[in-house]
Amino acid sequence: MKPRLAFLVVVLLFVATAITNSKIVLAEDYQFPAEAELTEIVNINVNCTTANVSVICGVISNNTMLVHFPAEINMNITELLNATEVVVGFSTEGSFLWIVFNNTEVGGAEKYANATVETYFEPVFGREYMYNSTSVEDTYVNVTFTGSAVANLTEYTEGLMTECLASDLGGFSLTFIPMTYETGACTLIGAQKESGGFDWMYAMGVMYHTTIPDGPGEHTIDVLDLLDVELLAPSPYSQGQSGITIVYMSMVMLTINSNTPVTFVSCKPGQASPPARGWYIYPQIQPTQLQAMFMFGDSPLPVNVLSLTFSGEIIPEFTTPMLIAVLTFAAAVAVALKKRFIRK
Repeated sequence: MKPRLAFLVVVLLFVATAITNSKIVLAEDYQFPAEAELTEIVNINVNCTTANVSVICGVISNNTMLVHFPAEINMNITELLNATEVVVGFSTEGSFLWIVFNNTEVGGAEKYANATVETYFEPVFGREYMYNSTSVEDTYVNVTFTGSAVANLTEYTEGLMTECLASDLGGFSLTFIPMTYETGACTLIGAQKESGGFDWMYAMGVMYHTTIPDGPGEHTIDVLDLLDVELLAPSPYSQGQSGITIVYMSMVMLTINSNTPVTFVSCKPGQASPPARGWYIYPQIQPTQLQAMFMFGDSPLPVNVLSLTFSGEIIPEFTTPMLIAVLTFAAAVAVALKKRFIRK
């Protein structure tokens, strides 16, 4: 599997844990909203040492009426009983498929993965998948496959959305098609559960990489521009509760990393404390990292301006260090996910 594609898979799953991770940083007396039927997340990561920006927008749900794999794929077959993750990605550069098993011997995992791919994934997705590799981490066995590229990612994503998302889902999923026009974009669908059962949680998202102008001074991250939309609003299915207050579980997570100090300057809309509508700026633990989160609060109204300005120095991208950083980050998150992202 290409390093770039492996990173895309890891990021989609990493986004799914963003809510859990954010609980640690918020004020101790803040109670996160009760689980909604749908979680929507935009995750933007700015690397000032490479001038690289990764953008992903995803929707996650354990309600199969909202998000699911194509109906022709039986996710409850015996071969997937001990599977914990199934992730499929499509781009104009290639396609890939990742199945992770727990408490299964390598030979058995490969046998089950091959059978599932040949019976369901190849005919449904119209790809010919070739076995790529098998890796073992603790009790987990990861079997990966690679396949042919998608000629027209936009049309292919439209078809996947029709098959995998509720027709009235709306919200952040409306960014998927515009984002597919970006160079190097990748569309992903994934499922995750505990081994020994079939209580799947499903996700779908689109991701791409871009760059930011380099140099010192102030820099503005325009979220709507990066998502290629003029408006952003939550899905009605993302409505949850925080005490007696309605809260939409639709959020934008922004992380700015550097090897020199970065500071917050301003944001639009203004700052607010969760769960109110606005930007929440996390307390800076390290001067070289800035984190922020935008929430819609109790309002489903769209935003037509969504940006954050920070001060710091951005250095032009250098290919080799960037590749090393991506691979290191991907490996670290993959290990963390297997140990921590188990739905309670």
